[in-house]
Amino acid sequence: MSGALAPRPLWAHYFGSVIGQLTYALVFLPIGPLALVGVPFLLGYAVFFWLGAVGGALTRSRLVSGSKTG
Repeated sequence: MSGALAPRPLWAHYFGSVIGQLTYALVFLPIGPLALVGVPFLLGYAVFFWLGAVGGALTRSRLVSGSKTG
């Protein structure tokens, strides 16, 4: 959804999701010994969000370019 609404820049989707989730975790969740393990997992899971944003951006670009030819 976010890639379809704001297709560029795609790198901002990744970093925005990482910063947002990391901020939430640091502010609202208790910090324990596994926090250092959680950060790499957060970086990895944010890739799935980024791939979804890329898919949304590609879908939007195909729909927009398809409507111009019709």
